Amino acid sequence: MPQIKTFFPHLLVLLFSLGWLVYNQNLLLAPVDTGDGLLHFFISQASWENPHYFLDHWGKPLFTLLTSPFAQMDYDGMFLFNLFVFIGTTVFGWLILNKLNVNKGFAICFPLFLLLTNDYTRTISAGLTEPLFSFFLVFGSWLWLRSSYLSTAFVVGCLLFQRSEGQLTVLLFLPLLIYARQWKAIFVLSLPFLVYAVLGWIFLNDIFWYFTKSPYDPANSLYGSGDYLHYLMSYKNYMGNHGLFLFLASIPMIFIHFRSKKVDFKLFGLVLISFGTFFGILISHSYFWGNGTHGSMGLTRIATQALPSFLIVSLYFFSQYSFLKKMPFNFLGYILCFGMIIQLCFSPFLKKSIQPMEESIQEIYKATFPIVTTHSPLITSNIYFAELLGRNPLKKGKPSTLVLSREILVNPKYHFEKGTYILWDNYAGPIELDVQYSLISKYPGMRLQERVEINGAEVCLFHYEGD
Repeated sequence: MPQIKTFFPHLLVLLFSLGWLVYNQNLLLAPVDTGDGLLHFFISQASWENPHYFLDHWGKPLFTLLTSPFAQMDYDGMFLFNLFVFIGTTVFGWLILNKLNVNKGFAICFPLFLLLTNDYTRTISAGLTEPLFSFFLVFGSWLWLRSSYLSTAFVVGCLLFQRSEGQLTVLLFLPLLIYARQWKAIFVLSLPFLVYAVLGWIFLNDIFWYFTKSPYDPANSLYGSGDYLHYLMSYKNYMGNHGLFLFLASIPMIFIHFRSKKVDFKLFGLVLISFGTFFGILISHSYFWGNGTHGSMGLTRIATQALPSFLIVSLYFFSQYSFLKKMPFNFLGYILCFGMIIQLCFSPFLKKSIQPMEESIQEIYKATFPIVTTHSPLITSNIYFAELLGRNPLKKGKPSTLVLSREILVNPKYHFEKGTYILWDNYAGPIELDVQYSLISKYPGMRLQERVEINGAEVCLFHYEGD
C-alpha cells in the first residue's frame, strides 16, 4: 500500500468537495427536488412505522432500507446519507484509477468532474436514488478488477432494487460471468432477486411482485412524450462540457487499445459495464421519452446513475496518451484540478434560487402556518407543503395528513372531517392527480381560504366548513 502522504492531495480534494456540497446545501431557499426527493424521504421515514414500504417498488427497496435510519432525523438526513455515498464513490473511484495506474494528477480530479455536473450535484442535495446506484456500480467495478467474482455478482444483483435500470447492468454482466465460467457467481447474481422474491411471497402474497407491481408500465404515458434527441441535446445537464470533452478526447486511445489488443478481459468487462450502462440508459430513455412510454418524464438526471463509472473509464483511456505519461510531477493534472476548483467556486450552483411553485407554496405556508399546523387535518396535492408543516402524509397521526386524489372528492363513501384544509396546485393537481380546480371549488361546503400565483405557478388553499 502507498504511504499515507501519497494520498494527501486526495484528502484535500475530498475535504474541499464535501465543504462545497455542505456550503451549497445551506444556501438553498427550498429543497432541490420537492417531488421525488421529498417522496423518497417520506417513504424511508415511514418505513419504520409501516414496514410494507420496505417492499415499495417506487421507493426502491434497497434504497429505502439503507436510508431509513437517516430519514428518522429529518430531510437533511437524506443529504447526509448521500454525502457518505459520495465519499464512498470517490474513494473507490480513486482505488480503481490507482489500480489502473492512472496519473495521480488526473485521478484526483475525479470527484470534481462529478461536482461540476449539474444533475449529479442536484441528486446528492435532493437525497435521490441515483447516487447510491452509481456507488454500487463503482464498488462493483472495483471488486471486478480484483477478480472477486462472487462479491461483484452480489453487488450487481443488488442494483435491481435500487433503480429499474439495474436490469440493464445485470444483462451486461451476465455474459461476462458465462464467458469466465463463473457458475457460482451467476447464482449469487440472482440471490438478491430470490431473497426479495421470497419476501414478496411472504408479505405481499406475490412472488413475482418485482414485475407485477412495477410502476413503470410500458403503456404509462402520464407525462406525455418528447423529442427522441432530448437526451442528446441535454448532455450539459448529466455530463457537462467537461465530461463530453473527456470522453471525446479518450476515443482515439480506446480504438488504439482495442485494435492493438491491449484490452484484457478485466478491462473489457469494466468498459462494458461502465459504458454499456451509461449509453444503455441514454438510448433506452430516449426511446421511452420519444414514444411516451414507461412513465418517462424526460428527466436527464437518470444518466448520472452510471456517470462516475463512465468518467473513471474515460479518465483511464485519456491518461494513456504517451505525452501525458511523460509529464513531470503530474503537472498537467494538478493544473486541471486547480482550474476545476476555481470553476466550482464561481459556479452557478452557488446562486440562491427558488422555483415559482416552491415560492408560491412558501407564501401559502407563511399565511396559514399557525392555523394549519396546530390542529387541522390536511389534504395536499403538493408534498412540499406537508414537509414545511413537519408532516409526513405516509405516517399515521393527528391531525391527519393525506395526499390529494380524485377518489377523495368523487367517492360518495368518503366524508371530509369538518375543518379540513385542502391544498391544490395547478401542476400536480390536474396533471398527476387528475383533480381540476373546479372539482374542489364546487364541492359543497368548500371555501377558498388563500390563493397565490407566482409566474404561472398557482396554489390554492381551501377550507372545508361542512355541508
